[in-house]
Amino acid sequence: MRRPEGGVKASPVRAGPIAVVFYGASAAVAVLVGWLRGAPDLLHHPWPWLALSEPHASLLSIAGGLGAASVLIVATRLAVRRLRTATALADELATSLGPSSAARSAALALGSALGEELLFRGALQPLLGLHVSALLFALLHLGPPRTRLFWTSLALLAGLLFGLVFEATGSLLGPIVAHALVNHVNLRLLAERAETVLVAPVDPAIVPARSRRARPS
Repeated sequence: MRRPEGGVKASPVRAGPIAVVFYGASAAVAVLVGWLRGAPDLLHHPWPWLALSEPHASLLSIAGGLGAASVLIVATRLAVRRLRTATALADELATSLGPSSAARSAALALGSALGEELLFRGALQPLLGLHVSALLFALLHLGPPRTRLFWTSLALLAGLLFGLVFEATGSLLGPIVAHALVNHVNLRLLAERAETVLVAPVDPAIVPARSRRARPS
């Protein structure tokens, strides 16, 4: 993407340290919930729809997760291109996160996938059910601006799809892979978008007079 000429960069918020704390805390809460309900194995659903042995359960879970990830990635791309609220949300997130390397995006994507899937699918879904855990996952992505409603709706769809894969196969591996893939692809999209969004055109009317070159008389 090309940057507009004559622009100035905004200062993005570096969410790396905050994300590490949040996703680490999510994983810790998940382990605690699993221990309290007497089922410390968070990677396997205690009552899956399909009675599959390993490695068949994990392989089917990964296949289902990749299918769910494909649906979410395509839906996100189409929405950002055609819906104003989705476009505004992408610009807002790009401004907040700023440019990012592929390695940093991968680390954030993997951390979010592990922390959130262990909590919402591994720990809470067997306890509260598919729909309630998906709703709680969506509420985590709720925010005051109207643009966040699209994010919340997308999170609800993701929670339902990931939950279905977990419920059916009994393996959390597929939802983790899918969650990490979706987040990594979207983070790369936002990083590319930030190269344009973070540069705003400068209005000559607000440039201080002393910064302009004096014209010869």
